[in-house]
Amino acid sequence: MHLAANNKQKAQYLAPLLEGKIRSAFAMTEPDVASSDATNIRTSIKCDGADYVIDGRKWFITNAADPRCKLFIVMGQTSPERAEAHKRQSMVLVPAGTKGPQPGAQPAGDASRPSRRPLRGFV
Repeated sequence: MHLAANNKQKAQYLAPLLEGKIRSAFAMTEPDVASSDATNIRTSIKCDGADYVIDGRKWFITNAADPRCKLFIVMGQTSPERAEAHKRQSMVLVPAGTKGPQPGAQPAGDASRPSRRPLRGFV
């Protein structure tokens, strides 16, 4: 965010994050691919006028269940046509409470780790 966010985003999110007033959640991992390698990410991020449509499933999202979480940083494919697999992805900022992301069920046997709840239907 320090390098790419606009001034409004920096004021709204970066300053409070640095002050420890809010948390962010990083959504990269996907259930159907080895997503520790970003080139495997299948979630799509498409521009629709002034908005972006995110279509995919994410899980094991660090800080997703923290009540202080006010922002999701979501990784997805924005340029699937690019020949270089490592240049197909982008990250977008999604304010918590945005219409679309729906928390899924807690993975079985993992009740002590609320940050690992999946988000389904991230559209």
